[in-house]
Amino acid sequence: MGSRAPTAAGVAELLAKINDLTVLILDEFDKVSDDATKRAMADLVKIVSDTASRVTLIIVGVADNVGQLIGEHPSIERNLVQIELPTMNDGEIKEILTGGLNSLNLKAAPAVIDRVPATLQRLPSLCSPPRVLRCEGLCQKPHRRAHRPVV
Repeated sequence: MGSRAPTAAGVAELLAKINDLTVLILDEFDKVSDDATKRAMADLVKIVSDTASRVTLIIVGVADNVGQLIGEHPSIERNLVQIELPTMNDGEIKEILTGGLNSLNLKAAPAVIDRVPATLQRLPSLCSPPRVLRCEGLCQKPHRRAHRPVV
């Protein structure tokens, strides 16, 4: 007996059992290439919104429009809010980055800050300091050397 993929109705039934307000974030949905999966997600959105569930679904992905992201499904358009995040100019990205670094008491070389906008393809979602800090050696945090007695 093999395992079966859950249906949209089955997932919605499980979500309906959640009593607390809940947000489910499905990130990088643009990586889904299977049309059946996209249709199932569109069906899930419709069912969840029609049943007044206490669950909010946030589907995140890079696309020109929501139809491109989850497929064309005209009956759910009224249930969706599409939020466009246009690319940012270099100054905006540098401002966010330096502000975040300053709040974390971190510093980065000006040459590194200058390269960040192009490296991040000027996308706002990628310019947060935690993402940028994943680049090894990008930032230097002032630190104090701890002196421990040797026993």
